[in-house]
Amino acid sequence: MIIITSKQEGFRRCGVAHPTTATEYQDGHWSPEDLAILLDEPMLIVAGSGVEDLNDAAAGVKVAEAMTVAQLTERLTALKIEIVPGSKKADLVAQYVTATASTTGG
Repeated sequence: MIIITSKQEGFRRCGVAHPTTATEYQDGHWSPEDLAILLDEPMLIVAGSGVEDLNDAAAGVKVAEAMTVAQLTERLTALKIEIVPGSKKADLVAQYVTATASTTGG
C-alpha cells in the first residue's frame, strides 16, 4: 500500500491531481517509472509499506536511464532478456528495471 499526500491541493504528477489528504494506492498501481517520478517530487509525500523498496526501484530507474542504449542492450542480453527489434531507450529501461527487480527480489 502506497500513501501519497500533496503539499498543494490538486498538484498534478503522473496524470493524477493529488489532494492534500492522504490517498491510498494498492501495490502495483504505479509503474516503476511513475514511482521514481513521485518519489523525486518535492511537492508530494510518499509513504506506506515497502517505501524502501520503492526507493530501490526509483534508484534502479535512475541507474538504467543513465545507461546508453548499447549498455542496456548488453545488460539485457546478459540477463537473457529478449529485446524486441526497434525498441526505444524507454522500452529498454523498463525491461531492465523489471528484470533487475525480479532478480533482486524487489
